[in-house]
Amino acid sequence: MIDYDGDHIPELTFVDGTAFRIFKRSANGYFEWRVNDVGSEFRFLGQGDVDNDGDIDLIIDEHACGTSLGYSGCVRVLRQVTLGTFEPGVLMQSAIGVSGAAVVDLTGDGLNDIAIFNRLGTTVHVADDLGDYPHPVRPDIDQTSIDSPGALTTIDANHDGHDDILVSQYVDGTFLVNSNGAGGFTRTASQTGYGPKVVKLADMDEDGLVDVVCITESSNVVGVVVGYGNGDGSLGPFESYGIGQNSLLTDLDVGDINGDGHLDIACTRISEDRLGVLLGNGDRSFQAPLTFTSFDGPSNVRVTDVNNDGLDDVIVANHYSETIRVFRATAPETLVAQSYLTARFGGSVKSDIEVADFDQDGFIDLLAPSRYGGPEIHWGAGTGYFPDYDDLDAPSGTDIILLGDVNHDGMTDIICHNDEAKTISVLTNRGNRILERTATFAVLRNLDGLCVGDFDGLGDLDIAVNDGNGVYLYFADTCELESAVPGDTNADGLLTPDDVPGFVTILLELGGSPGARKAADMNQDGVNNAMDIALFVSCLLNGGC
Repeated sequence: MIDYDGDHIPELTFVDGTAFRIFKRSANGYFEWRVNDVGSEFRFLGQGDVDNDGDIDLIIDEHACGTSLGYSGCVRVLRQVTLGTFEPGVLMQSAIGVSGAAVVDLTGDGLNDIAIFNRLGTTVHVADDLGDYPHPVRPDIDQTSIDSPGALTTIDANHDGHDDILVSQYVDGTFLVNSNGAGGFTRTASQTGYGPKVVKLADMDEDGLVDVVCITESSNVVGVVVGYGNGDGSLGPFESYGIGQNSLLTDLDVGDINGDGHLDIACTRISEDRLGVLLGNGDRSFQAPLTFTSFDGPSNVRVTDVNNDGLDDVIVANHYSETIRVFRATAPETLVAQSYLTARFGGSVKSDIEVADFDQDGFIDLLAPSRYGGPEIHWGAGTGYFPDYDDLDAPSGTDIILLGDVNHDGMTDIICHNDEAKTISVLTNRGNRILERTATFAVLRNLDGLCVGDFDGLGDLDIAVNDGNGVYLYFADTCELESAVPGDTNADGLLTPDDVPGFVTILLELGGSPGARKAADMNQDGVNNAMDIALFVSCLLNGGC
């Protein structure tokens, strides 16, 4: 029952196929007052004054909205334009399994925002007073001339202590988006005339400046390309290095494979099922390329010391054979195929592996996507073998994986993107081989690039994405504090409007600790949902609980 006309007598609302019927009460009972046709089957999620005009608007779940935003979690606002009459408003993207929505001023700016609850978490859409709900933020730079941006790489190009973004265009090369450390950005001129599809950062020439190491599909450049960093923040010259048959290079990584103190490059070549290695001399030159046979479809490669002998070994993920092969380094120039394990990527799920010591036992662990569930961690034993593995709590089919310390506790956390569910999940490392999903939020479309860095200078990890049409940013504000006062997210012992940003952050669960999430669990039922929002606002208005 909803009081649409403000006469303090609730009307009755019934869903009838693609329409909903409103019945108004009279002296003789209820009569049909209004009929609104939505145009497709739907269900109600919530209500409230979305556009701040004093009347009630509705939030619905369109089961098959069929727009460019995709089909996962399509939520639409129906704005009340006259009494009991509604028109379609903004369409918002959430994760799968939408269960409800709340309309409330979460930021304390006098404008009502929308929190959408779903199977994987909560997405918050913050009002901008323009009738829309921008999420995420698009940097204020000229993006009209960007031609299908691809890979994104975090790099402090101008050495000012702020994370910038290197953007690769598929056709017109790369350019830098420089951060001022406060959420502002400027765009610099293009760095190359071609667009790298994989980029790694390393000081290849040992001059103390970061260089970019990349592979490209450009017909004008063959092999591996290194863009050498300069003191003024520019990149160049860009030098290419042949590695045998240069066609269909798929991935690369950097490390000291032969133990001579100089960085080497390993790359995969899917056309001939080969692993290629360039041993570096530290002076912008390389030795003759080495090649090794891999299994079918080598697509991704990581260089790391799996057996703690001081030499970096090479791990290759083979997409078509659904295997991961470990090549053990032996001085001076030999890689020995030591072991392999069966993986569960393949098909539409990329073989995007990562390596880190997740459980801090001194041995490198291996992270791999799975099309049957969340990513898998294969726990290292320091022998080059990975005898045990655990499935992580993330949507199945995760196909982009990044690593970083999200909550600054010294342990490696995981950020992963799922193309089918159109979500980004943050898995926080709690130690003892426990990784907990602490954030899941929606992205609008399929992603071509994803990177993390501190782009606003607040000391936490933000997330930059592109969808082929431009670069967008999700800004995070980590909240690690704990208080005995419900809702006191800044732990000053008081419940004030200063706690609103922290409450929103905890609701999104971007880097929140268990204590921080408890601080936002207003009714202490172990779940953050619409009831906690209502209680938080009520307590805030009443000066505490």
